[in-house]
Amino acid sequence: KEAELWITTGRTGTIDIAPGNLFYGLTRFKIPEVAPLCTIRFHFEVKEENNVYDTNFFDITTIS
Repeated sequence: KEAELWITTGRTGTIDIAPGNLFYGLTRFKIPEVAPLCTIRFHFEVKEENNVYDTNFFDITTIS
């Protein structure tokens, strides 16, 4: 849960995407200098109300 606080933009939001169109968003992170060396997996969902249309994930590896 602490790593979720590293997200500075793109944590949540809404956007209308017309059928057949694509959308690319940007998520920014501010990782503290004192963060331990590790790899963290973030999952995200694309949904409307309670209907999940897609899920995916990405990894962030902290380095010194």
